[in-house]
Amino acid sequence: MKNKNIKEISKVYKDSYLDGVQDRIRYYISLSMKNLTFSKNRFYKIADCGSGYSLFIPFLTDFIKQHKLYMIDDFKSLDKLHTGNNAKKDQKYKKKFLPSVNKLFKKLNIKKINLNFEKQKLTFKSNYLDLVTSFHCIEHFHNSPKAFIKECFRVLKPGGTLIIAVPNAVNFRKRISVLFGLTNYYDLSDYWNQVPYYGHVREPTKDELIFFCNDNGFTDAKIYGKNFMGIERLVRVTNKFIRNEKISRSLVNFLMKPLELVPGLCTDLHIICKKP
Repeated sequence: MKNKNIKEISKVYKDSYLDGVQDRIRYYISLSMKNLTFSKNRFYKIADCGSGYSLFIPFLTDFIKQHKLYMIDDFKSLDKLHTGNNAKKDQKYKKKFLPSVNKLFKKLNIKKINLNFEKQKLTFKSNYLDLVTSFHCIEHFHNSPKAFIKECFRVLKPGGTLIIAVPNAVNFRKRISVLFGLTNYYDLSDYWNQVPYYGHVREPTKDELIFFCNDNGFTDAKIYGKNFMGIERLVRVTNKFIRNEKISRSLVNFLMKPLELVPGLCTDLHIICKKP
């Protein structure tokens, strides 16, 4: 991905992290730019809910010249979170990373908002934002996402866009797994041992995702399927045999591309809807 800020971003984020997410981020930016309602002065207000320290908003600065960009998450909890076998290494990395990334956000005119929006209302006034995004977030909610999506409707301008991405509860691999008596959930050890649990609580299906938006007043819902999670899983497998990351990724992308014709079979679901 070409970005005038790539050098600044690369200084803060690990190169391996950049390599692993650029296809996904490129797609998110494409969806966003195609679905922004035209603004006469081209000044856009955009909030990414559940952003963490994703590259989506930093990269978006190259495509929208005049903006107010917000990254919203429970940063207070996120910054203290260190789990798994590499907890000590992660803690050491964050001590260097956090001051650098906060400095980068300030330079790019990105505002961080510390908010647990599963439990708290968004801090914007009504009819304020042009676009709200939430990528792979609501599946982590321990409660219904209804209140959050209702808040998205409130803060969007009429004609504003909501984009949500989630893992598909019934993708092709999961359907096959269940047929053989295997679970369609993730690693049991995370659920069993992680306190508090930050994994997936409920992944929606295509029809459920449409219902979430329609029930809160949104219209013109469109569903798109991609296989970012499935591709990463298969690349790890094919790499054991081919031992060439570039060839493995190209092969897997080619094999999984036809699934996009049937979003309900894809690993990643994306819904785009409008506030009338």
